[in-house]
Amino acid sequence: MPKKKSADNAPTDAFAPGFEFRPNQLKALPLIGSDIVTNILLAGGGRSGKSVVLFLFVFLRAYYYPRSRHGIFRRTRNSCEATLFNITLDQVLNLLHPQLRSQLQINKSDLIVTLPNGSVITFDGLDENRREKILGAEWQTIWVNECNEFEYEDIEVLNTRLNGSAKHKDTDELIIRKMFFDCNPRSTKDWDCKMFRDKISPATNKPLLNAHKYDFAVVNNEDPEYLEQYANATEAVRNRYVRGVWTNENENAIFSYANIDEHRVLAADVPSLKRITVNIDPAVTTNPKSDLTGITVTGISHDGHAYVLADHSAKMTPQEWASKAVDLFDEYQADVIVAEKNQGGLMVSNTIYQQRANAPVKLVHASRGKEVRAEPVSILYTDGKVHHVTDPNNPNGLNLLEEEMVEFGMKGKTKSPDRMDSLVWGLTELFDITNPKRPSSVKMARSRVF
Repeated sequence: MPKKKSADNAPTDAFAPGFEFRPNQLKALPLIGSDIVTNILLAGGGRSGKSVVLFLFVFLRAYYYPRSRHGIFRRTRNSCEATLFNITLDQVLNLLHPQLRSQLQINKSDLIVTLPNGSVITFDGLDENRREKILGAEWQTIWVNECNEFEYEDIEVLNTRLNGSAKHKDTDELIIRKMFFDCNPRSTKDWDCKMFRDKISPATNKPLLNAHKYDFAVVNNEDPEYLEQYANATEAVRNRYVRGVWTNENENAIFSYANIDEHRVLAADVPSLKRITVNIDPAVTTNPKSDLTGITVTGISHDGHAYVLADHSAKMTPQEWASKAVDLFDEYQADVIVAEKNQGGLMVSNTIYQQRANAPVKLVHASRGKEVRAEPVSILYTDGKVHHVTDPNNPNGLNLLEEEMVEFGMKGKTKSPDRMDSLVWGLTELFDITNPKRPSSVKMARSRVF
């Protein structure tokens, strides 16, 4: 008797009528539907539809296997709720058959979706205080979204929860337990590159056992309008957000994507800020070879955590960067404009005063080298005290700043880190860093809500 097709090879028409996969998504379907590969990574650039594809396959498995259990994870529960539960779930619900959608039970407090056949889809994070709950559960499907935000130890914990069985609704076929992953590839040193591309165990650095069960597909956004956004981007940005490939990491880096991603927050989750600064690392010339003027906005909350709110660095004349600084000062209701005076001295403050008389300007002097100034700020990042803010309306807002940070000190890199310098000045002010080796106390100021 010929083997019946598993649910992973079944059409979506029964529960998502009329849905058609895009050509770039179709490339991943044979891998996702494999009866052999049970650990599957979709790697690729931004807005390529990876999340929707994997979400649909989770629904597919839940639909065809009654009383099955499925877990969807991001690094933290809050980020899982903000992105996958509140946004991606709604996108997928719009694709579902109206009758099925009306029969779903959606528990918004516990982040649980229950299908009419008793299957359960749970959304969660691996926050430290939630691990015990996870250790008491089991799932037949686990999807790890933005997997390079996780440490490999987190993946090992989740892997122990891949357990249990369920039968196909029309046959006696048992569900094949699977783990799905997705990410915008980052560094060749990340665990996801080692495991899926290089077939090396991140735990032992030895060849993977059962390597045939691990595979990945590259799913990139091929929309011309999306590609046009990155026409003038650097190679590092294009590799990650357009091509979806892993690249070599800076061995001398004092900042890392892993640390930045771990503590990233959505704009909607930024708490009340008691002090906000607009920070300028000014360029005094505007010829084609001139440096950028670094302009960033940073704030600090009542619990001593800082938030990087915006990066507006660009090549500008003094009048242009002064005008931009004043505009940002008003937009963010800032307390002070922090500006380096080394290049232009009092010209810096006078240029700002031409745009806004009596603007609160604090001039700072670079008496130490860039690395020495940045070191105590990097300690703040390591301690989880600094959060980069992601705005869904401007998803690429801090990309160039972050690229500059992680490439700082890389051999062969000679470009001035103007964006990073601006950020360092702002965080130095907010944390009142006077000791070059360690940040000290935080200045107090009036309250406001960002």
